Amino acid sequence: MMTAESWAFVGVGAVLCLFGWTLYWGGLQAAGSLSGAAFGLGAGWVIAIVGEFDEQLLLLQVGGAVVGIFVGVLVFRQLHYFLFFLTGAMLVLLAGLLGLRVARGMEGIALPDAHWQMVIVALVSAAGGVAMVMLSRSVVALITAFIGSMLIVAGMPFRAAPLFFLPVFLASFFLQSGILRRLAPKKVKDDDED
Repeated sequence: MMTAESWAFVGVGAVLCLFGWTLYWGGLQAAGSLSGAAFGLGAGWVIAIVGEFDEQLLLLQVGGAVVGIFVGVLVFRQLHYFLFFLTGAMLVLLAGLLGLRVARGMEGIALPDAHWQMVIVALVSAAGGVAMVMLSRSVVALITAFIGSMLIVAGMPFRAAPLFFLPVFLASFFLQSGILRRLAPKKVKDDDED
């Protein structure tokens, strides 16, 4: 029998499975706009107080908040890209350094001198960062699909529930990353309909 807690797990899991990327991206925009509006509102207040523009206080605060919304969204988007780039670069850097360590211990492998090794690792690391930025939607979809599927399985009251994890995970990942839309047949527009 499903309890209220089980229903909550399944409900939250289903929302993450279906709308994980949308919630992430929308939440990022909302956080940026709210932060920017608060900062702009405060900046308008400071400008009015310091500049002794008491009559224009409301106008400066509203103007600062509006500008702050756009700046906040821009900053949060750039922060998203920067953090994904940094994550990808660090993961590839770690793999590259471990690979070099293994290669140095092997006999018969000719490696360039240490300077060129670091240049190559740095370039490959930067490429890993760019790849992570390009795949950021898929990464977020993968994470939210995994967490949502785990919550759904945790909320199911029967023993066979773990068997549902893989199909739910794959379906929600494909749905979120848009793969299902790309696989759907495209409608052909008839010229006679116009």
